[in-house]
Amino acid sequence: MPTILDSTISTEAPIARSLQKNATILVVDPNKDQVNKVFNWLNDRHLEVVTCPQVRAVQKHLNEKQIDLLILDYQLDEGTALELIQKLEEQSPRRIPFIVVTATGSEEVAVEMMKRGAIDYLVKDDRLEERLRSAVRGALERVHANQILENLEGELTQFEQRTRIILNTTAEAFVSIDLFGTIIDWNTSAEKIFGYTAQEIIGKNVTETIVPDRYREQIAEMLNQFQETRILSEVQNTFETTARHEDGHEVPIALSLNVVQLEAAPIITGFAHDITKRCELESQLIQSEKMASLGQLAAGVAHEINNPVGFVTSNVATLEDYIAVFKQVVEMQGEVIDMVRSSSDESLLVKLKEIEEYKAKEDYQYLREDIDDLIKESNEGLIRVKEIVQNLKSFARVDEAETKEADINECIKATIKVVWNEIKYNCELVQDFGKIPQIRCYPGQLNHVFMNLLVNAAHAIKERGTIIVSTEADDKYVIVKIQDDGHGIKPEHIPNLFTPFFTTKPVGKGTGLGLSIAYGIIQKHKGLIEVESEVGQGTTFTVKLPLEGVEA
Repeated sequence: MPTILDSTISTEAPIARSLQKNATILVVDPNKDQVNKVFNWLNDRHLEVVTCPQVRAVQKHLNEKQIDLLILDYQLDEGTALELIQKLEEQSPRRIPFIVVTATGSEEVAVEMMKRGAIDYLVKDDRLEERLRSAVRGALERVHANQILENLEGELTQFEQRTRIILNTTAEAFVSIDLFGTIIDWNTSAEKIFGYTAQEIIGKNVTETIVPDRYREQIAEMLNQFQETRILSEVQNTFETTARHEDGHEVPIALSLNVVQLEAAPIITGFAHDITKRCELESQLIQSEKMASLGQLAAGVAHEINNPVGFVTSNVATLEDYIAVFKQVVEMQGEVIDMVRSSSDESLLVKLKEIEEYKAKEDYQYLREDIDDLIKESNEGLIRVKEIVQNLKSFARVDEAETKEADINECIKATIKVVWNEIKYNCELVQDFGKIPQIRCYPGQLNHVFMNLLVNAAHAIKERGTIIVSTEADDKYVIVKIQDDGHGIKPEHIPNLFTPFFTTKPVGKGTGLGLSIAYGIIQKHKGLIEVESEVGQGTTFTVKLPLEGVEA
């Protein structure tokens, strides 16, 4: 029978304190002593730990309980952890996070397990407890991030359903204005959205009431042109913007404008609805998807950081040895000085010869020269660590509310560094950055678009292939192309690529929201995103961002 770990007070920081519900871990290990150690290490009141010494009983536990994490000994009673994972993948589409523990580390096995999706591959040494607790904490944090993502997806779905019902049963806000911008119609929904009653606002000018200050000059110019041409020039029929509420705060709205030709004079009619809730959910959803992506990239980022830190540490240790030699030389030279004062020339020559022999033995001249190189390498390593951290910070600023002037080339370079671990194993990356002007944009949100396209390109390449990232500018746009020579997209799938929740990936491998969110971000920048693909040849995504950028 499986044993369940009792709840006790742990002196360590809780492993699963951030979860919305208790987590269940299944430990598959034929070694009873090792299982007992794992019990003690994972002692946490938020965890339920179940043991399973036999491979044949694993599926039974998976059917009976919602297992959040597997801890597998590599050598099982029937086969290996790799064989068990392969078997589970064949039996069920659900992918359960797992950690592998082994008595003898093998680089080849470690690589294969990580390719299969292992959270970590741990060797049984004196640091196993620390590493296992850390790996479990990271895995459960990932579970927590996925829980949040699922909840937000559910909220978004419910909100969309409610919105459809409302739109089918209730009129949108309706506003109409004359040639000069005077409000002549205002319905009940408009009162709710903008805060003004019909009695308060009819007869007043739209630019003095619901138009935000920063748009007033632009709208006034549009109305002047409308008086002359009777045409709404340079205005899309349907678009998203913000309006000024009666209390002064701004309300995000989706607005549809039309010109209605009346006998006396044409008027402009507008249908609007409040999209505040949708914008908030989209922002949360983007950030949650980002956290899930960062969870997948965590192992690679840790590897990238540990490499420079490792050789910095090694260099410092070597410097300590070098300094010890220098100290010895200095002490010996001090003795020579003393001997000059009190000894004969013959003894002085003997001592000097001894010093020279010691210098030759320890390669004193090389040590002096190598110190500079070691210090230079150490500084370079620290700079690499700083760049990695800075890129992650830049990548995370997806919910920024302010626009800024940004170099799109630098945005792409920063994103490449963040997703490099997803690309480098099976892709050659070609970067062809043209000379392009800076544009006003939301850099963090564009980072998210480029991240999504780069990761999709990497996933489209099964074995070995090439990704080409290029930028250029014409008289209207900054143009970004991300091209891969992967398996391509079927023609019947292309029309649905930007539809929310549409995905061609296996169940559990994608939310179907990445490209739809990317499409929304590019639309927000008044840009274009296009796709060309041929099955078996590859895919090219083209992003076009207007040179005038988005409004500040």
